[in-house]
Amino acid sequence: MSGRSGTHEIPTGETETPNDRFGRLIERRDDADFPFYNDVPAALTVKQWILAVSSVVVGFLAFVLTPQPNNFVALIPRILFVTIPLVVLAVVTKDHWRALFRKVRGHDVLVMMCW
Repeated sequence: MSGRSGTHEIPTGETETPNDRFGRLIERRDDADFPFYNDVPAALTVKQWILAVSSVVVGFLAFVLTPQPNNFVALIPRILFVTIPLVVLAVVTKDHWRALFRKVRGHDVLVMMCW
């Protein structure tokens, strides 16, 4: 048993590889999609995981506890809510965080619109 459920058709002219999971319509041949399912994860220590999860809590606390007297000042906690966890993610995963943030291409926009 191969561990796959169901079948998917491969467009003519292309062969299925062991890394194909969802087919050519979704997956990219340059291995740039779904960066953390390809059996080569960025290994994090327990300390790094605690730091990453803690950063989400700190970002949330910055969001809910920062006084927001007007709409302009209210942007600060909103920016911190997103920025704090992303900066910590970049620090603990070193160069692996780039797998989540890469240049958007035309095919990517098409996939976003269709899904």
